[in-house]
Amino acid sequence: MNFYTDIMKRASLYKLSEYIIYGDEGTEDVSVWENKTYKERIDGTINKAREKIKEKYPEMVEYEEVMDNVFDCMRETKKVYMEIGIKCGFKLAFEIIGNMPKIAAEKQ
Repeated sequence: MNFYTDIMKRASLYKLSEYIIYGDEGTEDVSVWENKTYKERIDGTINKAREKIKEKYPEMVEYEEVMDNVFDCMRETKKVYMEIGIKCGFKLAFEIIGNMPKIAAEKQ
């Protein structure tokens, strides 16, 4: 295989996001979720958490309080990661745009 093909085989949003967030490409088996929608992935984890919390807090009032805290945490985490993601996206876009003259020169 050639250099380009090798790089394209390694290119994936999962690996990029794992590298940006954790500093490595991740070891998770992506086949578990690669054919699921974002909604299915999120709902699956939320449902698991709900079941476990319901086991620990069978009283509805306590359960609701804990779930409210969990969802507050999830909302704030989502906002923070969205902001970071947008900033990373712009940084990468500006880097690509800045390298356009160099890329054009290499093609000549």
